[in-house]
Amino acid sequence: MTHSLTAFDTAISTRISWSVRIADFLKSFAKSVSDKISAHILTDINDRTAFFESQLNLIPDMSVSDAEQRIAMLRKILPSMEKLDAAITKFNHPNISQSFKLQKKALFKLEAKLHQVINADSDIIETPEYLKSGITDLGLESLPTQL
Repeated sequence: MTHSLTAFDTAISTRISWSVRIADFLKSFAKSVSDKISAHILTDINDRTAFFESQLNLIPDMSVSDAEQRIAMLRKILPSMEKLDAAITKFNHPNISQSFKLQKKALFKLEAKLHQVINADSDIIETPEYLKSGITDLGLESLPTQL
């Protein structure tokens, strides 16, 4: 009976040993795949950021109609960017989060510059004097409460 118990113990330890080795392999394999996917995502985000920043250099020579077309394209991109932002926040990877923040910054800067091109020829509407004085009076009234 002792002999069969030892054989049983050996069989169990062998199975546990194999299970541990397989688990270690799967864990390291999954980590390497995860690292590769993360690196690929990071590269993709950085490439898109570079693209948005390169578009900033084209803006000074852009016509109003070109700027309006690019704004229309950006308006299609922004909702998916918001969804992606939520997903990246849940993913909780610091390098990817930081790179995505830089990408959003470049995208919003591009949008702002395009708006400047579109609105550069717009008429400037002078603010009426009663509004200016009203805003000044409100500021003066709230000043003692802020101190």
